[in-house]
Amino acid sequence: MKRLFGVIACSILCFAGCQHTRNGTEFSISVDEDAERTPWSHLDFRNDPDNFQFAIVSDRTGGMRPGVFPKALKRLNILEPEFVITVGDLIVAGRQHKDEAVIHEMWDEMETFVSYLDMPFFYLAGNHDNGSPEMANVWRERFGVERYYFTYKNALFLCLNAQDEETFAASIGEEQQEWAKQVLADHLDVRWTFVFIHQPVWMYEDGLEYVEGRDKPRKGREVGWKPIEDALQGRPHTVFAGHVHQYVKYETADPRTNYYSLATTGGGSKLRGRNFGEFDHATWVTMTENGPKIANLLIEGILPDDVNIEDMELFRGMVSMKGEAVKHDPLTIDLTLNFDNQLDVPLQGGLHWDLPVGGPWVVEPFPHHFSLTIGEPLEVKMRLKYTGKAKVIDRLPPLLVDFEDPLGVPYSARIAKKVDLSEYYKSNGIRIPDKK
Repeated sequence: MKRLFGVIACSILCFAGCQHTRNGTEFSISVDEDAERTPWSHLDFRNDPDNFQFAIVSDRTGGMRPGVFPKALKRLNILEPEFVITVGDLIVAGRQHKDEAVIHEMWDEMETFVSYLDMPFFYLAGNHDNGSPEMANVWRERFGVERYYFTYKNALFLCLNAQDEETFAASIGEEQQEWAKQVLADHLDVRWTFVFIHQPVWMYEDGLEYVEGRDKPRKGREVGWKPIEDALQGRPHTVFAGHVHQYVKYETADPRTNYYSLATTGGGSKLRGRNFGEFDHATWVTMTENGPKIANLLIEGILPDDVNIEDMELFRGMVSMKGEAVKHDPLTIDLTLNFDNQLDVPLQGGLHWDLPVGGPWVVEPFPHHFSLTIGEPLEVKMRLKYTGKAKVIDRLPPLLVDFEDPLGVPYSARIAKKVDLSEYYKSNGIRIPDKK
């Protein structure tokens, strides 16, 4: 039976209501106006109604790692951005996919993921989305256009197609260039312009002075970006792209202008971490009166409120282990692991010893994966050997216990057992340090 916790708190304060106005919008706050000292810094709330927040997700495919992207959308939904937008590469299609029905099935899966969001999701095509005539046909059949724009709270969002020639190579044709220039000309008074394009085309045209793993600089080539870039000059703007699966911020001479290539949201990556710009993330943009503030949220860093629940704590109490040293040369320890599943769900999972490869600890073969039936105890026997130089052993190596319920909810435990090794110490002439 679950424990019930009751907490009753009662505070009586004499508060007076105050009306505040920010950018023409009234809001109320109750504060103790008679207090000489107050336990708050100030009452300048960050609630300008003209400000807004949105999230950007990056490449899901191009070496897709299953599960990352849908998890990202579920976790972003907790944060309640006003909308989510992508920089493309959403499906696993390639140039070898000629059957449009198969490509439609890939989009059906993607739209299932998008349904996890309560807020709007804005699509953008990557080379894995419209990089062939067949993929482009399916895109247009489902989404109509491959380039579009919208304005939101006096900010312009320009969504470009980096694959105008229906190939994996970057190409912005003259027609799209003229369209983009006209959109910019028609929106001269917006407070900020955001540009989204799958491929970081500025890198292709400028070339890169240094490229990891290359002895020579990469030469620039025209892809049709320069006319659009020229049209952007003089206005504050920010450009986001994906494709290269590496996060890099490119600064320009104008402090109001930055270009970003984003890392991944499930796409192929070495995942070497922040110092290499290789991580799974969503980019969080807050539009303020002074321009956008940009933060990167690691997907594994967005945790729901049920990340650790009472039943998970109860599970850890349902796992116990006893050990006995049965031999001293080499040190051999027989272990008995007991499970008593008192939860209201069956569990599936297994065990894993956290042992360094080539280390002194060796575990004999044992059942790794099994089921825990509701209310039925289970006993698992194991034998562990220590083949290294005789020494004081404070604890055995940790045993990792990982299970899931039918809905995929994890139940984990970590056991680092102490065992009586006094006879082993005596036989090896080891003096046990006095405990302080």
